[in-house]
Amino acid sequence: MTLQDVRRVVDAPARVPYRFGLFSVISFVPDERAAGGVAWDSLGCLVPGTITDDCIVVGGGDGTMPATNIECADKTANPFTVVSFDESSLGRPPRSASPGRAQARLIAGEQTAVETELSGYLVTGATDITVAASGLATQLGEMEHALAEQGSEGVIVVRRSVIAAMPDYFMQTGSMLRTKLGTPVAALGGWTPASPLTIFGVPSFIGHRSAVSVGTGWNRAINDVSEYAERDYAIGWDCTALTATAA
Repeated sequence: MTLQDVRRVVDAPARVPYRFGLFSVISFVPDERAAGGVAWDSLGCLVPGTITDDCIVVGGGDGTMPATNIECADKTANPFTVVSFDESSLGRPPRSASPGRAQARLIAGEQTAVETELSGYLVTGATDITVAASGLATQLGEMEHALAEQGSEGVIVVRRSVIAAMPDYFMQTGSMLRTKLGTPVAALGGWTPASPLTIFGVPSFIGHRSAVSVGTGWNRAINDVSEYAERDYAIGWDCTALTATAA
């Protein structure tokens, strides 16, 4: 008899998801068709302008209609699926008699998986902004201003280490982290960009996701049972995502 044979199987320690991540700034819409992605007509991209009366000379406007960002009025969010697996041998009854572990693993770690996927989309889809000086504080300030120019409160997206490096620039309000100007912040644990000092900004997020789907498969040749859990996501942002990297 080995030590493995006599060890008593107990419940795993509780996993507490980290606070202030991506899930704190997105209100997901339950959607069993999220696997097909979503599309919408943006209202936020059409930023109003001003005109002046040609008969009154006050400077500024020229009496023409303001330009609008028509090209970003139609927006889409591509789908992806978060998957978790669990495999047990029927020769170890205490473990194989505990169904639901794949779903528990999915729920415990899906925020990190979703953040990693989304940050990769931001790398390829965000527009770089020009800043006058280097440093995280300058980058953050310029990002807040750039989001305001799009007419939106916006969301700041950073790696969690940025919050630790700049604690005086952020505050907690309820379950959400915000900048001192009140802009919501998503402090990601999943991170794709090469630089940890990259700051992203989006006018607003849209998020659709399905319920968790669970299935089981059997490998009778080796007497194993496999369980999987998956959830479909479609996450995108309105108008133009922005990025700035501290020098």
